[in-house]
Amino acid sequence: MAPRKKTQTTEEILQKKRDAKWKKYERLKNDSQRREHLREKGHLKYLKKEKEKGTRKLVKDMTPREHREAKKKWREHCSDYRNKKKALTNITNTYLRENTPDSETSHSSRPTTPQDVDMFKKRINREKKLRYQTKRKKMKRLNY
Repeated sequence: MAPRKKTQTTEEILQKKRDAKWKKYERLKNDSQRREHLREKGHLKYLKKEKEKGTRKLVKDMTPREHREAKKKWREHCSDYRNKKKALTNITNTYLRENTPDSETSHSSRPTTPQDVDMFKKRINREKKLRYQTKRKKMKRLNY
């Protein structure tokens, strides 16, 4: 008599299904034509879902008034995003400045705040300009 097969638990069955689905997805991703077809299919599904909900409206379908309101919201969201990003970089920079030990090399390192970066760039440009001017003067003296 043949030995009985071990019955699988539901977790094991689900795990096998997940693995098989993942392998199938990987095969689709590796083939360029199938990947493109999958991308188009996903995009159409997204558009269909948005159309059913009616939550998103394309700019070409908006009235001028709706478009102005949408642009106003976009500006607000963008400015909020930029402010959050700037605050995060400032927090990171202050944390780094406070937790970095003082040394002689730290003074020669690059600046971290936007204002310091601007000053640094201006100084570098000024130095380049002076070097260029002195080089030109020397060349003029040698040629004449």
